[in-house]
Amino acid sequence: MSRPAAVELGYRCAPDATDLAHIPGRGGWPVFGRTLEVLRDLHAVAAGNVREWGEVSRLRLLGQGGLMVTGADHYQRIFQDTEQIFSAEKGYDRQLGAFYPRGLLLMDFDEHRANRCLLYTSVAGAPGDHDPHDRLLWFRLARLQPPLRPAPRRIANTIAGCNSTGNMPP
Repeated sequence: MSRPAAVELGYRCAPDATDLAHIPGRGGWPVFGRTLEVLRDLHAVAAGNVREWGEVSRLRLLGQGGLMVTGADHYQRIFQDTEQIFSAEKGYDRQLGAFYPRGLLLMDFDEHRANRCLLYTSVAGAPGDHDPHDRLLWFRLARLQPPLRPAPRRIANTIAGCNSTGNMPP
């Protein structure tokens, strides 16, 4: 069995990209930013930003600066994040960190994948235990399975499978 790859966490020490002044856009009011506009009509704000500044623009919501990104190519780059430059932890920790400290959704990159793989295994079973097209899988997940029978072996096999293929269970 191969050993799990070490998780690189050095990016946490890197400075956060909070200086967005070079990106066109408008921050809005000092504390609220454009929060009220976005709550009132997100689509109108997005359409106005695209019309005035393009598919990537700067804005501020509740005191935190950020980007409004539209367009399929931009979405693909952000969600696939092959370069590992978009951190969910750095982006959401300020809002969600107090409620979900070290939560799965706040983990990044390999650390997220490794923990997701473990969580999936403990809830849904090892890869191959179910039909990947089974539409009732999520109903079974909601019920949770009984305690894992051969848990250590099952988890170890899943980790090995995740590491060797680079893919996680569906």
